[in-house]
Amino acid sequence: MIVGLSHVALTVSDLEKSIPFYKKTLGFTVLSDAERKGEWVEKITGIPGFHTRTVYLASTLYRHLEMFGFFYPPVIPSERGTELRVGISHCVLRREGEEKKGSMKVDTLQDPDGMTYKIIDSKGKKNKNSRESTGEFLFPALIVEEIEKSLVFYRDVLGLEVEKTSEDYPSSTDPALNGISLKGKWALLKAQTGICLQLIQPLHQRALPANSWQMQRTGFTHLAFGVKDLDNIYSKMGNKNIHFKAAPQSVRVGPHQGGKAAYLNLPDGLTLEFIESPLISEELKTLASQ
Repeated sequence: MIVGLSHVALTVSDLEKSIPFYKKTLGFTVLSDAERKGEWVEKITGIPGFHTRTVYLASTLYRHLEMFGFFYPPVIPSERGTELRVGISHCVLRREGEEKKGSMKVDTLQDPDGMTYKIIDSKGKKNKNSRESTGEFLFPALIVEEIEKSLVFYRDVLGLEVEKTSEDYPSSTDPALNGISLKGKWALLKAQTGICLQLIQPLHQRALPANSWQMQRTGFTHLAFGVKDLDNIYSKMGNKNIHFKAAPQSVRVGPHQGGKAAYLNLPDGLTLEFIESPLISEELKTLASQ
């Protein structure tokens, strides 16, 4: 059902400031830059009058950031605070570098709107689909209230495989978590194309519930999984009381043009996107040939 991570979506306050940061600092390339409006995208998102400039930024051929600059609804600032809240905390990237024995160098960077990226130095095999980016996009990290409840959805409903679990992440103050010293349970999940998501349950304090979903709020808005046979998934998950914002809709512009997408509401108040497209099919063929 789930092929793997396709992209993470984020809303920014000023595209003209954000795009240079992602290109120069993180080494991403612009894959697509197009206006989005009309009934098709209103149905996908569930937002009447939806109108954005949407930029796809690529670190590899098949892993992207989907960046929204909103015309309507007007963009609203994110809430700033030190409390941990259910939602995407940060994204993890990897760059080629010297990896010392017994340690791993991790840098933490924030974009102009305060979204956080953890960059791991790794002296490993370079992804053949890399676009020479500074940071190869690996996976998003998601704060959850109770990891076992979250696994019921991601593992048992979506079919993701648990690659690794632990209770020692991280051991000291993590800049990606607003400077809070965090002790937590975590799990790495994978799909056909590899690791696609990290779940983190804080143990020192209970994470606040997710904010009500407003896509025009600056910050990470949702993650998207590439899938096979979206229409069949939509039908089967509807029978499991999973609420979609609309039936799968055709994608008119961008790297997934010619495909279909659907947004769904998760039990913890977050939003997830399923997308099926020629690009997703191409990745599957590439994977099968390796």
